[in-house]
Amino acid sequence: MKNALLPLLDDATDEVKFQVIRALPRLAGATAAATDGLCRRLLDDDSVWVREAAAQAIGQLGPGAAAAGPALLRAARTGE
Repeated sequence: MKNALLPLLDDATDEVKFQVIRALPRLAGATAAATDGLCRRLLDDDSVWVREAAAQAIGQLGPGAAAAGPALLRAARTGE
């Protein structure tokens, strides 16, 4: 199920991406694929709402998402 959610991070609809982002920490945990997908939404999404949700979801992953550190730092530095 968690692998079926990952492609939805690239859905055209912000609501779909938002719901997937909220579910990933619970369903996928701090897997590399989930962390990478959340970082992609954090850095590349055109919706502030989706970027904020991605940052919060990364925070819920805990130490297993240490690879997201550079993406979080970039977002913090650019004010995104």
